[in-house]
Amino acid sequence: AVKKDSAVELTIELSNYSACLIEETAQLYVATPTAGAGSPLNSLIGFKRVRLAPGERKTIVFTADHELMKTVMEDGSSALLPGRYVFSVAAAAPCSRSEELGIECSQATIELD
Repeated sequence: AVKKDSAVELTIELSNYSACLIEETAQLYVATPTAGAGSPLNSLIGFKRVRLAPGERKTIVFTADHELMKTVMEDGSSALLPGRYVFSVAAAAPCSRSEELGIECSQATIELD
C-alpha cells in the first residue's frame, strides 16, 4: 500500500523494433477508485515525447504526484480517495479501440491507504 502523501514513480522501457527513426508520445493515465461511477474511466496525468533510433531502447520515468490522483467531488472539492488506482502507459488512451488497433499498454496497480 502507498501512503497518501507520497508520489508514485513508474518506470517503463520503450523499444523501437522498426528500421525507421520514430518519435513516440508515452502517455500516463490513472483510473481512480470511482472510475466510471461519476468520474472518468481514465485521466491523462502525464506524457513524454521520446525519440528512438532503429533498434534503440530507452527507459523513461513518470512521477505521479498525489495531487494528480485526486478525484473532484460533487461539491467541487478534490479528494485523494482510499482504494485501488490503476496506472496505464501507452501511446493512446487505454480502451477497447486502442486494443483493436494493436496499441500496447503497460499497467501497474497500487492500493492507497
